[in-house]
Amino acid sequence: MSRTARTVLIYLVVITVAIMAVNSFVNTATAPEQLSLDRLEELIDAGQVESVVIKEKSNIVVGELASGVLDGGATRFETPYPDRYEGELTTSLLSTVRDVEVDVEKASMWQVILGTFLPYVLIFGVFIFILMRLITKGTLTKV
Repeated sequence: MSRTARTVLIYLVVITVAIMAVNSFVNTATAPEQLSLDRLEELIDAGQVESVVIKEKSNIVVGELASGVLDGGATRFETPYPDRYEGELTTSLLSTVRDVEVDVEKASMWQVILGTFLPYVLIFGVFIFILMRLITKGTLTKV
């Protein structure tokens, strides 16, 4: 490998690591407060929850609390809940919270394509790669 190629590669690695570090700090600064399910139920009963969005497929409740409820002044929260608990949780939320939404979280076209076809393409690609390597080494004869 030439010296120029090594230098460019080193710069790319350094830039990638720097971008990942900045992204990590930005995401943790804007991340919602993680609440336990027990704590969320206490806040619901106390009337401290202003709005929520129930994400069905990922089993997460995301929402806004009244200001000053949590230490540090955070008002956004996120709470995971167990499977088959959304009915009880929805009933509890509807009795005290004014703004309750449900996000069905439909998969995007790209998620469907990548999740369905990409594994087959990768397996087929590895198979072709191994087959071509065997042919070039003379282990298999060309048809």
